Amino acid sequence: SGELAALRQIEVRNRLESRAVITEVISEGKSVRKGDVVLRLAEEEMRDKIKDAKDKLNIANSEMIASEQTFSIKENTRASELDKADLAIEMAKLALLAWENGELVSKRQSLALARETAEIDLKRLNDRFEQSAKLVEKNFISKDEFEKDRIAMIEANAKAKQADLDLKVYEEYTYKQDKAKKESDVEQAVAERGRVEQRNNAEIVKAKADVESAKFKYDSAADRLKSFETQLGYCTVIAPSDGLVVYATSIDSGGGGRGGGDAQPPQVGTELKPNELVIILPDTSQMVANLKVSEALSGRIRSGQGVTVYSDAMPNVPVKGTVQSVSVLAASGGWRDPNRRDYTVRVALDVDPALGLKPSMRCKAEILLDRVDNAIGVPIQAIFRQGPIAYVNVRAGGGYEQRLVKLGRASELRV
Repeated sequence: SGELAALRQIEVRNRLESRAVITEVISEGKSVRKGDVVLRLAEEEMRDKIKDAKDKLNIANSEMIASEQTFSIKENTRASELDKADLAIEMAKLALLAWENGELVSKRQSLALARETAEIDLKRLNDRFEQSAKLVEKNFISKDEFEKDRIAMIEANAKAKQADLDLKVYEEYTYKQDKAKKESDVEQAVAERGRVEQRNNAEIVKAKADVESAKFKYDSAADRLKSFETQLGYCTVIAPSDGLVVYATSIDSGGGGRGGGDAQPPQVGTELKPNELVIILPDTSQMVANLKVSEALSGRIRSGQGVTVYSDAMPNVPVKGTVQSVSVLAASGGWRDPNRRDYTVRVALDVDPALGLKPSMRCKAEILLDRVDNAIGVPIQAIFRQGPIAYVNVRAGGGYEQRLVKLGRASELRV
């Protein structure tokens, strides 16, 4: 014995992640074709979410474009400021070269010339003063002229010392100051370029991070919109294949229904839980019978053996079938018979869909295990045994006599 089932069946579940309310549902027991609408759910809430998601996507897109433009401006600004800093370095280096090859040389020449001129003038006035001293003794010149020559000699001596001092001060102090200043200008320009580059790099890193953040927000908003649009598609459920409509509430609680036999069938206004099983679409064009076979006989059943099935709904209509498989493990007989072990034999039926067989119909079946030709067969109850000897009672005269027999293969009913 066993029950019928569809070879293939499809589960129709609520795939909405948010609140789902039925607005239309197909009648149970109706046969549907692939593409027929079997269930509709309320769409208003999901359409509102899609509208909000589109607004957020537009805002995210604007922010992404603005951040990309800011990033581009920062890159251009960085290039411009680095060029400016490079120019400042070049100008400082040129100023140092101009000072070394121009101002420094000119200054040294000027100071050397002043010193040499002062020394020559000092020597000339010294000679003149010495001559004036001789001339004044002989009264060739006046005392006043002599004093003028002495004063000129003193002034020339002072100028010579001043020229020496100017050259010494310049070489020991002013030159070093000017050189340090020019070299410092170059170093400061190089350091300023480093600061400009570091500052702009930091701003570019921040701008780039802002772009990546804006892109992430945009992608998240786009994914969310796509998810909502996909969810909107789940509001209309179509049959993925032909089948017979069976409500999940018509199946016992073990079938994944909405609470077993006490649950109400789905109808307009029913609110569904996420992933809730609503409808089952068994394909009744290909049926199978799941039969329970005792442990003692399960080892003799093989794939391909012929089966004749009789459904309880149509007990006089035999249906031919073929064994597909035998379960690997046995099932317990339950509390009614805990010692019983049954194996499930799956039988593919060769049946006309017009016959109207449906899943879960009870059935009985005969499995042809083997065939013996050209042999006498008797009911198993007609065989008597005495140790190894087997015999039957045969009518003879007015009574019966025992007649020995040789036993061949046997089933549960005949030998």
